[in-house]
Amino acid sequence: MIKKILLLTLLLNLYPVVWAQTCSDTIFVTAPDSRYRDNSDGTITDLQSGLIWKQCSQGLSGSDCSSGAVETKTWQQALQAADTEQFAGYDDWRLPNLSELASLVEMSCYSPAINDNYFPNTENSYYWSSSPYAGSSTYAWHVYFYGGSDGRLSKNNNVYVRLVRGGQALPFLSPVPKVSLLSENLQDGVMVTGTNRQEYTQATKQWSFRNGNVAISGLKAVMVSADSDLVSTDYVSGSEISIGDVSVDGAFLVELPIRVKGGGSEVFKESVWKLVDGSGETVKVGNSDTFWVKLRTNHPPQFSRNQPLQVAGMVNSDLILDLIAVDADGDTLSYSIVSGSGASINGNRFSANYNDGQIHHTITVAVSDGLESSESTIDVLTFTEGNVLDLYADVDGSGAHDDYIAYATLQGLVVGNAESGTRNFYPDDQPSWSEMLAMVVGAAAYHGAVTIPTDALLKAPGPVPVWVDPYYTTARLLNGLDVDTNLAAAPTNEAISRLMVTLLGLKERVSELGLEGDLPQFSAPLCASTTQQNCFSSADRLYEAQLVHLHGLFMRDTSVNPQDLVTRAQLTEVMSRMMLMPSATLNMSASIVEKGDSLSVTLDHLRAPVIQQQGSFVMVDALQPDPAQHTTIEQIRIGSRVLQETPVEMVGFSGYVIDSSELDEGYHTLTFRLKNGVNDIYSYIQTPFEVSFTDGDYDGVQDIHDLWPNNPLFTEDQNGNGIPDFADLLWGLELADSTTPVYVDGVSTYSYGEAILNGYEINGLDDDYDGVVDSKDPYPLDATRWSEQSGGGGGGGTDSFDPEILGSCSVSSNSDAVLVSQYYSLKSGWNLLGIPLLPNEGALQELAQLTGVESIWRYDGTAGWKFYISGQTAINSLSSLEAGKGYWVYVSEEASGISPLRYRGKRQAVIHRGRLGGIW
Repeated sequence: MIKKILLLTLLLNLYPVVWAQTCSDTIFVTAPDSRYRDNSDGTITDLQSGLIWKQCSQGLSGSDCSSGAVETKTWQQALQAADTEQFAGYDDWRLPNLSELASLVEMSCYSPAINDNYFPNTENSYYWSSSPYAGSSTYAWHVYFYGGSDGRLSKNNNVYVRLVRGGQALPFLSPVPKVSLLSENLQDGVMVTGTNRQEYTQATKQWSFRNGNVAISGLKAVMVSADSDLVSTDYVSGSEISIGDVSVDGAFLVELPIRVKGGGSEVFKESVWKLVDGSGETVKVGNSDTFWVKLRTNHPPQFSRNQPLQVAGMVNSDLILDLIAVDADGDTLSYSIVSGSGASINGNRFSANYNDGQIHHTITVAVSDGLESSESTIDVLTFTEGNVLDLYADVDGSGAHDDYIAYATLQGLVVGNAESGTRNFYPDDQPSWSEMLAMVVGAAAYHGAVTIPTDALLKAPGPVPVWVDPYYTTARLLNGLDVDTNLAAAPTNEAISRLMVTLLGLKERVSELGLEGDLPQFSAPLCASTTQQNCFSSADRLYEAQLVHLHGLFMRDTSVNPQDLVTRAQLTEVMSRMMLMPSATLNMSASIVEKGDSLSVTLDHLRAPVIQQQGSFVMVDALQPDPAQHTTIEQIRIGSRVLQETPVEMVGFSGYVIDSSELDEGYHTLTFRLKNGVNDIYSYIQTPFEVSFTDGDYDGVQDIHDLWPNNPLFTEDQNGNGIPDFADLLWGLELADSTTPVYVDGVSTYSYGEAILNGYEINGLDDDYDGVVDSKDPYPLDATRWSEQSGGGGGGGTDSFDPEILGSCSVSSNSDAVLVSQYYSLKSGWNLLGIPLLPNEGALQELAQLTGVESIWRYDGTAGWKFYISGQTAINSLSSLEAGKGYWVYVSEEASGISPLRYRGKRQAVIHRGRLGGIW
């Protein structure tokens, strides 16, 4: 059995910033362990100088200098404290001079720059020396043990103190030459790369120095070494940054433009530099020969603050938890088990399974980005049906809601509180809004009604724990609680009803299905004042209580006081009944169905759990009764249309068929209302689908019924001759065939079908294929004779072309082409005209100027309709007439006396573009 466990108690892991000493392998160690001896009395002897040091900063004690409170003093107070100090049997303690104090600096390390094996817990800050500053009586020298530099401070500053005694005191001599590091704009360890660590990020490292008591000529900075991912943009390795001459006590800057990139196997990228004078001699920075830039290029991954840290469920069950971690660099993350047995991780899925008799197991997990990692601890609780209530010291199984407490616990949704070796549930206490949100929203997510977010969370107001934020966000976004809700207070019955209605979408479902008439009547009267007993605070709260009662979820006692506070035990019933809601998957034969086709529906993965069967717990899925035996389909609907009103037992349900011809085209939602008959709990299963009406030529006839789906003029062919019925009726072509050729002067130009689909008018049948229709051909079966000048059809030889035969065409002779003047007979309403030959320039305007012509339209398959409307030139999109195109012309009144439109081209005898008949 696999259960996905939702943890409702979250812990916030805090990661305090702790400065850890960092040392470099590329810099010479100046204060190695071999130089010191621990005297086991709180003092350290420097074997090189013979000086004896107090191991701890003033105010601290112990072998690791962790006892006491570190002290700070002004310079004068530090001198006085040294004079009166008695420690380890000595009373000659003193404040070290600058040279002595600086001799402790470990130049290969920083944060702190000291041997922390012998001088632990040293502050990353300033320590007083006894050396006054010669340039001003108000200043004295110090050593800054973060990086090891020295400098001057006002004697009134409160600074840390370390005392020394014995040995041969080192003379106070400033190194020649020597400068002090005053500040730097990019401190060691600063993160400078962006979220894409594979691209270079520009930065500028700036050091501020102050010269000592010796002037320096020709000062310059020279690169000693540089990491390949920390590259200078203006300088190459080994080049110099010229500074120039620096006077005594003079300040100067060193600026280094760099490009920083992440990657590689190191978290920190480092570049080391040194100062040299004009003669090439090293100028010390404090007591160091070098100074450096060391920048962090990786953000360590962190477990989300919303990471559940507890998972619970039955023994022999796969208890599953999704691990949630974030990485600011967008690195690929991997998860692993650090300690603990019985658990595994696949991807980010944590899984544990136990049957060892123990209830509590602790597993430490880690997330890594390949460079750094973070850890977190997960508590795993496992129970059996028999011992689940033994977990709680205050639940004995005799309470009215103890079965629900056991069920919610075995599902991993509640685990009580561990206190003094026991775990208590406190069933009679009132939970706070925060706890109620976690429990009810968690149960809704378990059922699949909502998804709890993990990011972009709203901050829950007030002094509430951070783990409530995901549940608060879910409820707020769904309008399940008000923005000013006091989350520290206890919720009422009607407040829980409102939240449940919102999470489960009950109001929308009831409205869609028209179930308002089934709402129960509460004996608690509706009133305006919340101070009266048994009273709802508003009509909305009453309606919500009716909804949860209707679905068997809550407020099942219609005389309950809506203003009463719910108890923890009652809340487990709310959660459990939500988890007992039946669920299933609706499968449709297609998500898009063409109108008129059938759509089959089946229901799979039915789940309708029960808590008890014949008086015993049923917590293992394998022992659950067949849900089909106690589940019914109460109703089937598409939107507001009822398809199935009579309840159907699931045990006999084999599927349902929907006739889409009864549905409008567009989107629809199919809804099954299910009932868990054991608990009388209802739920809704829905799936969307679309009914399409495909009409590619926009003629109002569906493509599946349109024989010419790409031509808006034609749709049907009832006699099956391949010619549209419209053309059959118009030109008497019922006996023709679409493949019959049309001949002009003995040449086949088109077949009947091609001519019609190209918009040509067919004057009639031409049995001898001589280009003259039978009705006007005196010799309809003789292709060599088709007209005579004398008329009568009696013979006399074949004459030249007779214009009267074509009626609307006049012909003039031309050896290369025939110049045709075509006359149109327009009528009121819509006329469809064809342009078979090349129009003359200005033909569109000539046509538009004819009496009664109001507009001219042409459909372009790519751009849609183009039009020309008289008097509205600014918005017209049709600019000319084109050969081979068809045009719709609207005439407001009968037109007569139309001037001819002239076209140049070869004549067409039997077919020509003309109006395809009638008024549209």
